[in-house]
Amino acid sequence: MIRVGNFKSPQSALDKPPAGAPLEVQTWLRSETSQISPFADWLMSLVARSGCVRGKEEFVELALREAITNAILHGNRLEPRKLVHFRYCS
Repeated sequence: MIRVGNFKSPQSALDKPPAGAPLEVQTWLRSETSQISPFADWLMSLVARSGCVRGKEEFVELALREAITNAILHGNRLEPRKLVHFRYCS
């Protein structure tokens, strides 16, 4: 399992996850819309490299962006002091 407190800090350590290996990421995001795209892009790069959902990456990315946006906008009402707990398993 990959656990990160801030998704930006471990990027270099996770550059090459083993192909086909299960991927589990757990982290927290500040409730700021500026966090959505960088986080989604980072996670999708891990998903693509791991090959855990070959051919279905665009569906995972759409669901990911929608879920994060809903949590930030509707769940936490853009309150930057609140965090969104995020967990991804494949």
